[in-house]
Amino acid sequence: MPLAPTHPKTLEENVSTFRRVCGQWATGVAIATSYYQGTVHACTVSSVQPLSSEPLLISISLRKAATMAEFLMQSHSLGISILRSSQEAQARQFSGQAARTFPFEWRVGPDQTVPLIPGALAYLVGDLIQIVETGDHLLFIATVRHCLSDDEGSPLLHFRGRFSTLAAEWSGSVQKPDAPSLDERRVLVPTER
Repeated sequence: MPLAPTHPKTLEENVSTFRRVCGQWATGVAIATSYYQGTVHACTVSSVQPLSSEPLLISISLRKAATMAEFLMQSHSLGISILRSSQEAQARQFSGQAARTFPFEWRVGPDQTVPLIPGALAYLVGDLIQIVETGDHLLFIATVRHCLSDDEGSPLLHFRGRFSTLAAEWSGSVQKPDAPSLDERRVLVPTER
């Protein structure tokens, strides 16, 4: 089916169309953590972006009004736990209108400064070096001090406003002779809400 261009007339229509279009971009799901004045602060993010390998830089984007944004500006350290496909419950626990603070079993980071989510697929720990104002969001840029990855398992994804996972098969696709075997391919499979 060909794409039909839309010409929204109102700001609400523009925002709605923009969100729908951006929802077509599948992203990983992570939990950003910080520790400040004896309290752990965390929120679910799908905006983790590697920026540079020399020096090692990552970024996350948060709404200006997000409680987590305020905590990150105070603590200056950032933990990122990249979630496994089996960790949707944790993603939901830390999502919402504001970062939440409540009892949770944390994994201690490599240098004991930032708590992390136990059992995650990968971890990044860094120090904030820059905060950039971008419209109604803030872009937090951090140098990476530690990174750790488990090469087994698959990530939790966010696609079209829903959590998704990778599946080991393509439905309805034709395999070409030089294409990877079916067990090497991955497709998105939405999870139930």
